[in-house]
Amino acid sequence: MLTVCYSTRQYDQSYDEVIRKSCGLKEVHIISYQNKGDKSLSKVYNEALKICEDRYCVFIHDDLDFSKCPNWGEKLIRNFEETDYGIIGVAGTTKLNKSGIWWENRTALYGQVWHRNNNKTYQTYFCPEQFNRDIQEVCCIDGLFIAVDKTKLNSQFDESIPGFHFYDIAFCVRNWSKGTRIGVCFNIPIIHKSIGRISQEWQNTRQLFCDKYNRLLPLVQNIDVPYEDLVFYEKTPKVGIIIPTKGSPELVEQCVKSFREKSFYCNYK
Repeated sequence: MLTVCYSTRQYDQSYDEVIRKSCGLKEVHIISYQNKGDKSLSKVYNEALKICEDRYCVFIHDDLDFSKCPNWGEKLIRNFEETDYGIIGVAGTTKLNKSGIWWENRTALYGQVWHRNNNKTYQTYFCPEQFNRDIQEVCCIDGLFIAVDKTKLNSQFDESIPGFHFYDIAFCVRNWSKGTRIGVCFNIPIIHKSIGRISQEWQNTRQLFCDKYNRLLPLVQNIDVPYEDLVFYEKTPKVGIIIPTKGSPELVEQCVKSFREKSFYCNYK
């Protein structure tokens, strides 16, 4: 029913078990590539697409934690079956500039991702927390989680993009420009056990991407809801809320409920 593919420098069987147990599906096939840099992610993922016998395939990083999203595989399949999206991710944008940097337009971002760094976990909202819909249509998604319906793809990954950067952006540009619908879902909250870092390799690959796809950029996906008073949360520090009480549990319950319903700040305990 679902194939999960990932590339890793050092294979760890326990990661396969995490995927199987968390996805909530009886039938899940895992394709793992031990890849120490010999092959680009584009080449690895294209090989997986060729041998994948399932209609739905998801490409993930090897450092994801699914503890916050039990049965994520069931939710993903439902996302595809109830829509006509060909590509679904967890973070993306409705506008991709000629720079190729998907997070550059902050008012065009959608999605949510948890990050873990230095033993601290925090939540990044790429759009207001109260934005409530199952899937938002975008033109580009981030590569930590790329799910596809193979019957609706118009292009494979671009193997002329080397290494481990911009494979995701090129894949989206190729498909979106040919009519494949791309969406960001909000019901699969993933923890990413690392934060992105811009290196010289990243810059070099970005320039290669821009030179090749300049004629197709910018991409703009029109949205059907207005944006007002957008607040962008990134690496928000955790705030501890202390509520002294004595003999009034109903008041405490109301107080906590009000935080959950009214607070626009997301990282509190």
